[in-house]
Amino acid sequence: MRFIDTWLPLIVTVREGRLDRSELEQLVAGFESHFERGETYAVLSVALRDAGPPDAISRMRIAEWMNQPEVRRCSQNFCAGSATVTARAWERHAMTALSWLWVPVAPHRAVASVAEGIAYCADRLVE
Repeated sequence: MRFIDTWLPLIVTVREGRLDRSELEQLVAGFESHFERGETYAVLSVALRDAGPPDAISRMRIAEWMNQPEVRRCSQNFCAGSATVTARAWERHAMTALSWLWVPVAPHRAVASVAEGIAYCADRLVE
């Protein structure tokens, strides 16, 4: 996992594997460091082509972390929005359906390309 914050207020996360425990720890450390700064940001999440989808355990771990009260509070206060690049239409539709069951505290959109994700994040930051 690469947590890139050199383009603040845009944070880019690049998933290199299946979001195993090590990658999740890297992601958590990056966000916790940024939460301490208390600055507004937007997130663009991408995965390398050969990263493979996260397994059920990884999805559960990320959901547990995202649902922690402090993480939800910081995300609500500082995250202007996030975009996740998913090249396959069915994956974007599945992410939309999931948002009917679990509403993120900050606006989120599944997008088809990095350019679309950057545009969405920029729009959210301007608002």
